Amino acid sequence: MLWDGDSTHAFTKLLILTFALGFLSLASVAIASPWVTNSGPTTPFEALISAEYKTAWLIDSQNYTALGEVFADDIIYDSTDLGAYGGRAEGLDAAASALRALGNGARVSHLVTNTLVLDAITPKKWRVLTYITWSHWVDGALDDITKTWRIFYRCDDIWVIQDGVWKLQYSKVLNMGYGAEAPYYGNKN
Repeated sequence: MLWDGDSTHAFTKLLILTFALGFLSLASVAIASPWVTNSGPTTPFEALISAEYKTAWLIDSQNYTALGEVFADDIIYDSTDLGAYGGRAEGLDAAASALRALGNGARVSHLVTNTLVLDAITPKKWRVLTYITWSHWVDGALDDITKTWRIFYRCDDIWVIQDGVWKLQYSKVLNMGYGAEAPYYGNKN
């Protein structure tokens, strides 16, 4: 008989075993994947994109004390290709100080686009190209190119995983345009 005592007991064991194996397979995926965001597990690439966006958001909101969340302690940030609008900083404190000086009294906006992973050097170290439009303006100085400008540039970056998250370790900024442009002209509203 199919549902005699032994069969029912065997069927119950089979259900429990099936549930346990299913649960363990889901748990192992969660344990193996450190990429978790507010919306759930994600891929390493999505986590990298999120780190890039967070970097722009921290700079634009002038939250320089939180840059350690996205910059490695030994970061090298080289934007000398931007001329008077760039420079070179080595170390987290120097990079934060340089960004603080640039943002002093200004509003800034970074539009981050077109991320391309050129090389996954290791699972925890990637070379990445990203295009950025950087707008910097000071109210009352919209005609002063030393205070109000827009620059299009490309970053050739090395991102590493430290403390379980992607952090920028090296960035070489390359100017993609003629130079800084004055974004405001004509009548101001």
